[in-house]
Amino acid sequence: MPDDARSRPKLIIVCGIIGTGKSSVARGIAESKGWVMISSDVVRKELAKIPATRHEYVAFDQGIYSSEFTAKTYEKMNQIAQRLLLEGRSVVMDATFAKRQYRAKTYALANRMNAGFRCIELVCPDEEIKRRLALRMERKNEISDGRWEIFSQQKASFQKIDDFHDEEHIVLDTSGPEKESVARALSMIAGRRC
Repeated sequence: MPDDARSRPKLIIVCGIIGTGKSSVARGIAESKGWVMISSDVVRKELAKIPATRHEYVAFDQGIYSSEFTAKTYEKMNQIAQRLLLEGRSVVMDATFAKRQYRAKTYALANRMNAGFRCIELVCPDEEIKRRLALRMERKNEISDGRWEIFSQQKASFQKIDDFHDEEHIVLDTSGPEKESVARALSMIAGRRC
């Protein structure tokens, strides 16, 4: 039985710039806890009616990555999360959450649903991100379109996360092995009951 069956549901956002390991950490948390993961990459491509593994290598803030389409993506993610929370299920959201407006709407959703909330911000040295993004380009069946060519623009546009209480915001360095990052994220969640 998932641990959220005995308590209020949780809404965890795993965020940060491309290449920090958001999908891996979010998936690890969801699988370990029996929670549902909502991926912005998957939701975005479903909204665009394109296969998840089809790549859209467009310029920064263009095409399905334009501000307008990104807003639709976060709105849809929140709709999915609300439905799951109403069912008493806990949710892990995997997305950049680069803008305060998107974080604010998801935070408001958690409060409306009386869900425990945590923001896990992933950070990683730029050189490690560059290495990971190069490896990602070689993998087949990769969903993410994140790549080094847009890294600096995304990093520059990322609005600092200072919009939550200290106990709600966890910063996790993911420069080590994936399993270690997941284990540390789980330990941090457990250490800050939500």
